[in-house]
Amino acid sequence: MSNVKLVGWKPGFQKVSHTRIIREYTGFGLAEAKKCPDDVLENKEVIIANLSDQTAKQLREEVTKIGVVAVIE
Repeated sequence: MSNVKLVGWKPGFQKVSHTRIIREYTGFGLAEAKKCPDDVLENKEVIIANLSDQTAKQLREEVTKIGVVAVIE
């Protein structure tokens, strides 16, 4: 099992796409998923925990494409 840590963002960050991806990979409700990009924009680390190794890699790739700085732990 792996964790994906969202540690920052780059110019061009896509907030709506980020919310959609978080919902897709975690099953979070809309309010909880909307909080994730808000926290990233406020430079708070967000940890998406207990993902399979493959899912963690896919999530990291998806969020990196939309301007999130993410690492797998």
